[in-house]
Formats: sequence, structure tokens, C-alpha cells
Amino acid sequence: ENHFITHLESMYDKRMDEVSASPGASHFCLQEVFGPYIPILVPWTDHYVNRQLLSVNLHVPDVRRLWPLLQRKMRPNVPYILLVQNAQGLKATVVNLNMAAMPNVLVLSAGGYGHVPVPLLKQAEDALVTHSSSTQATAPPPAYGLPSEVPRPLRKHPTNRTFVATYVGGDTNAPAMMRENLIKGLQALDEDPMANAINKSKLRIFSYYKGHAWREFMARSCFSLCPRGFGRTSYHFMEALQMGLIPIHVYRDVPWVPYLDFMQREQLAIAVRYDEVENLMRNVLLTSLSSTSTSSSSSQHDSWTLANIEETEQRILSYRESHFSFEGALNHIHAFMVDTGKSDLQCQRLPDSALG
Repeated sequence: ENHFITHLESMYDKRMDEVSASPGASHFCLQEVFGPYIPILVPWTDHYVNRQLLSVNLHVPDVRRLWPLLQRKMRPNVPYILLVQNAQGLKATVVNLNMAAMPNVLVLSAGGYGHVPVPLLKQAEDALVTHSSSTQATAPPPAYGLPSEVPRPLRKHPTNRTFVATYVGGDTNAPAMMRENLIKGLQALDEDPMANAINKSKLRIFSYYKGHAWREFMARSCFSLCPRGFGRTSYHFMEALQMGLIPIHVYRDVPWVPYLDFMQREQLAIAVRYDEVENLMRNVLLTSLSSTSTSSSSSQHDSWTLANIEETEQRILSYRESHFSFEGALNHIHAFMVDTGKSDLQCQRLPDSALG
């Protein structure tokens, strides 16, 4: 949210400076910066977190009182746009909000409840070091309490990795114990004789890990499972893409994937319902990974051979800055506002509930 606000403010200031520096120019059209929308620039999540952490006796602004004031000023025939990171969208800060009753308010949502999925980003993750690169390069990860310099994991060829798929992260937060059940189901699959009979790749089927060495664990896997958390997505999805790895987004009701059509067209990620994960692993990934085919087929089954995974990862890396970085995401958001045809972001139907 703060990046979004700062980005639009800087674009507005830049355009103002350009007009001021042009002889004879006295103004410019706001549509050049904001498109047809009036942006509502509020750090919703900051206000939400502050209200949760600080005593109500302190003079902390209550954003819940802001929305009724805004609504009284908003015109029904004018389109508005805002960005919310919170998993519950505006409902986290606005009591008794009926999103369906606001057809002129477009919500860009990083957390999973709105009209346009946008990347959920926390910290920038470095791409894995390739086997031809120096392994001395380091990536500072202060958010995880690690030493100031940590060796970046080495990117090995898929045939030299340890696992078909891994999940690194918390085993709670998702509704109906989804993460816990997912981990148990895949651990059982890893020990299933029939599944291992299908698996000719010599890689272990699955492993779960939670700890400081999660980046290195991901580097040893062909696919990174990214199950949804409290909201419809997780930070881990974008972390995997920034590292140049193939994420598997696991959802319950609707997938919440930024650039969904683009991602599917370029085959950069997999989205699967939680109750279809075992089928995906057993009948798609294990079967195709065991194939010796090197053809570039458009079908999902043929595209996940060991021979093609490295090519897919290089394709992910080619879009790292343009789509999966803070700057890339903000550029796509701005392009969506001004000319949707120049952005890979897209609208989708408002989910039936905030959390799903």
C-alpha cells in the first residue's frame, strides 16, 4: 500500500515538474497519471495493524471512521481505485462493508479479496546462484534473524536435485486445517509404494521443512508448494518466483494469482485446488517427470519433464524484474489504471466471502 501511494505521488510530482518546466504549459490532465480513476490513497493495513498493537486509549487514527466520511464525498458516477494488502480487504477496517454495493470502487488486492489480484510482496528475494555463477554472492535476510551475510543457495540442474516438491513455512493459518492436511497427505504420498513405482526420476516425492534454511531447501526441489494462508494467497508464491523457481499455488475456493492469464500462457506456475494436489502429484508431475521426452508440448503433462523444468525457470527469471519485483508490480498497476491493454494484471469476479 505504501509503495502504491509513493509511486503514484512520485508520478504526479514528476508530471507537475514537467509541466512547470515547459514554457506556456499551465496544467495537465490528471487522466495521464491516474487514468479514468480517482485513487483513494490510504495505508489501510498500517492503520489496521496500529489499532491491533496499540492501546485504544492512545491517539491512534481509527480508519473505520474514515470510510463513512469518504463515502459521503464519493460520487456514484465516478470510478475510484484503491489497493489493499490485508487478507480481508477493506472488510478488515470497515465494519459492515458491502463490497457488492460499491460498483464504482475497484479494489486492487494483494491479500485475496477484491477485484484485481496484485503481487503480495514482503522482501525482495535474490535469484538462486546458477551452477556457473560465484557461490560467494550473498543475500541479506534481516527479516528472518539470520546472519548479515548468508550464502545464496546454488541452482542445480533439476536432475541433480533432491525432491520433486517441497513446502517450507508454517503449517497453520489456512482455513479448515488445510495446510496441516496437505502436509500429511503428501508425506503419505512420499511413502506410498505405488507412487514411488510411478516415480522414475530418482527424486524423493515430497518433504516439509520449517526453519532458517528454507531458501536452500527450496533450491533442492523442482516445485515449491505455496498453499494459501489466512487469506487466499501467501508471500511464498512471489518468493518462489523471485528466486526463479516454479510455484504451485494451492487454493480452496478461487485461485488468487496475479497476472493469471499471462502466468498460464507462459506456464510459469501451477494453480490447483487443495483436494486435487495429490492427483496433480501422482498423475501429472510424477508421470511427466519420469518421461524422457524433450519436446516442447503445450500440454501440462508433457511440459513438466526434467528436461524442460530448467527452461521454465529461466523463463521465470526473464520476467523477474518486469513482473515479480516491487517496481515491476507498480508499473503493471499503473499501466492497468491508464491502459489495461498494456498490463498483464486482470479483473476477476469478486469472491463470495472475504476469506473463503
